[in-house]
Amino acid sequence: MERRRFLAAAGVGVTGPLAGCTGVLDDETAPERNPANEVTDNIRTAVGLANTAALSLDSVETDFEDPDRIEFDENEPRDRLAEARTALDDAEADDDGSHETEIVAAQAYVGIVESMIEMFVELLDSASELADSDESFDPDDIDRLRESITGARDPIERAVSARTAGSEYRDSADESTLTDLDAEFETVTDGFDELVAFTDGFDVLTTGYATLLDGVEYVETAQEQFSAEEYDDARGGFADATAAFDAANSTFTDGRSDAHEELDGEFDRATGRSDSLFRLSSSHESMLDGRELLEDGKAEFENEDFEAASAAFSGAQEEFTAASEALDAEPRPDGEFDAEFDQAQCRADNLGEAAEEFAAAADAADQGDFVEADQRFEDGEDALEAAENC
Repeated sequence: MERRRFLAAAGVGVTGPLAGCTGVLDDETAPERNPANEVTDNIRTAVGLANTAALSLDSVETDFEDPDRIEFDENEPRDRLAEARTALDDAEADDDGSHETEIVAAQAYVGIVESMIEMFVELLDSASELADSDESFDPDDIDRLRESITGARDPIERAVSARTAGSEYRDSADESTLTDLDAEFETVTDGFDELVAFTDGFDVLTTGYATLLDGVEYVETAQEQFSAEEYDDARGGFADATAAFDAANSTFTDGRSDAHEELDGEFDRATGRSDSLFRLSSSHESMLDGRELLEDGKAEFENEDFEAASAAFSGAQEEFTAASEALDAEPRPDGEFDAEFDQAQCRADNLGEAAEEFAAAADAADQGDFVEADQRFEDGEDALEAAENC
């Protein structure tokens, strides 16, 4: 991920507002200050403090793919913002009502910067939690992955709350008034938009991954049931998994447009994982549909309705072929879910061979060649056993 500064260093700095404080002298001969000037100075001081608090983000080069390398001391900007709030409280207490517009605008500006600091801090925490599931996704380590995603959700939810508060401040902010007060409004709001895009992106990713992990757990249970020939239970499990993977994929796809472009790689991995896992579970559903047709075909074969048996076996073969093709499709993350896909491919291929042999047996029997029919049926049973041993 590209290193990024959220604010233009040349654009956000200490401007006139703080300099306004230098007129306050300790000399006893200094004239008594006009209360109106005191109000103005406090407003401008607050804006200047907010400017410098925002500047703290620009001093940090960020790379959310390697959050441990990011060094950011949140205390200094938070202290400046607290001072800014105090200055505005003083201004509000001394104001005779003539500076209400400026005070309200400055309060909104401070609120925007506060939300930026909060979002940034929480994004760092969430990125650290997500580091385990970033580059690799081990389906055999679901507990660790679940802990990673769950741990990331808490800071992300706080970042989302900060985003919501900041958006409300931004919507209410009087840009013209703030510009007159030397607020770096445009530059700060550009940085705010950047952080909102990262917040939205991480919110979508963690939400989608939580659903994805539900699907992985469904698949694990259903695969065990499939191996134990508990096909009815397995069908329900794979159906739940397919629905979860489809929902996760929709979450990733629908939310990507609001996410920052630097998260494109994260979204590529996420959609690749949900796509491949969707095919893994749906292919098992196809195989289970095919197995039902195999059983129907066998029943017809025993009843010597060989034409109906052949049709059922051919239908089963179509289901197994569809499963095999789905498993062989792209995308498929490198080095992830290999054992699960290999097992599923083994099942689909052997079940397809079994269906082909059973169909040939039914056709041979229909032609009166029962020797050929017996041999092909036996070959089908061998392939069926091989599928069960995958």
